[in-house]
Amino acid sequence: NYDYAVKELETRRNAGGNTTTVAANGNWIYQKYNDSSIYFDGILSYNDTFGDFSIHALGGGAYQENRFGDGVKVDPGLAVDQLIYANEFYFDNLVQTVQVNSTLFGNTIKQSLFANVTLGFKEMLFLDLAGRNDWASTLALTGNDSYFYPSIGLTWLIDQTFALPDFISLGKVRASYASIG
Repeated sequence: NYDYAVKELETRRNAGGNTTTVAANGNWIYQKYNDSSIYFDGILSYNDTFGDFSIHALGGGAYQENRFGDGVKVDPGLAVDQLIYANEFYFDNLVQTVQVNSTLFGNTIKQSLFANVTLGFKEMLFLDLAGRNDWASTLALTGNDSYFYPSIGLTWLIDQTFALPDFISLGKVRASYASIG
């Protein structure tokens, strides 16, 4: 998935106005920047049965990058001489002392790997193991560049082990443990 947007913001203050807030030839505040967002993921899965045992496994990865405010900006402040000719608002009309600045409001990248395995016995007892690891650029140089989320679970389907009364269609006991953040 890729999203892209171009944003252009402009304020023109014409000459002849309030000299406290507008320079003699006018003021021009201009900003043009790009925002982009990239996301993709992939998943592989495997399922098989070996007599009384079954295995269901999947693994994959994800990548996400967001970049905001990548562009240029002209904003000399109020009542600062910036235009050569009055009320002509374009780059070639800027005096040489006006700076055109590059901008970048934010750039983040997150990469992830994940896996899940379910081991089954006679379709009544299941062991689930899962893990995910994320690497985030926002944590760079913190000493904790990644974080891992493990989990384990055990499920017993009682109705597959014992005959239950007709008014009970499912009996299940589940215990699990997960670590987050």
